[in-house]
Amino acid sequence: MSKLSTLHLIFVLVLILPNTQAGPIFIACEVACSTSCWGLNTLIPVPIAVYMACMVPCTALCVGSCFSEDTTFIVKNDDGTAITKRVAEIQSGDLIQTFDNDMNPIWTTVQSNVEQNGDFEFVMIFFRNNDALSQQIFKLETTSDHGIIVFNPSANQIHVVKARNIKQNYLLLGHHQNFMEIVKIQFVSKDKKYSLETEEGSALANQVFVSTICKEEINEDIPFTAQMSIWKQRHYSLKGHDALQTTK
Repeated sequence: MSKLSTLHLIFVLVLILPNTQAGPIFIACEVACSTSCWGLNTLIPVPIAVYMACMVPCTALCVGSCFSEDTTFIVKNDDGTAITKRVAEIQSGDLIQTFDNDMNPIWTTVQSNVEQNGDFEFVMIFFRNNDALSQQIFKLETTSDHGIIVFNPSANQIHVVKARNIKQNYLLLGHHQNFMEIVKIQFVSKDKKYSLETEEGSALANQVFVSTICKEEINEDIPFTAQMSIWKQRHYSLKGHDALQTTK
């Protein structure tokens, strides 16, 4: 092995070993970035500096769909009780609430939660309970390519759509297994995001059901159950799991 190849291997290990909890797709993406950036630098007199300059924007693309810092999740305490926590407080290994494919509440394990700074396009979705007398307005903020789980009345189907493609006649799925009516959609820019991935590929964020799968894996044309089945097969295959297990 050449000195350059050995040095490259060292850099790959230094950059990626701290992210072993970030999920297999994220790690595979970082390896691809590292290999590509190193290849671009082999003819440059100062490869390390240019290599690092290449890696920063490339690995930024590895981070999947993301939440704003105002997002909250329902977390299971060690004593079995539930508490609401902000996304910045969520750590790998935490159990947070989500739904299974039959919309029953379950707990799922957080696999990674990566904070990132920059300039990001977000979608603010304002919603309210569709079947209650209260007119209280709630809000969810995600990056524009984040997968939101919605009920499309015209198609009579639940599916995953990117936040930028949500229509106001869609219904969100609330944490009480109820529909939430969208009242306004707004695009904004934010300088921080959190990419949170769960074992189930979904979570209840700010009281609504959302996916945590990578933006590249979202297929808006297929039903939710088919989408998640495809994601789980690929995700667990990458992790080397022989069977799917959900934390009840």
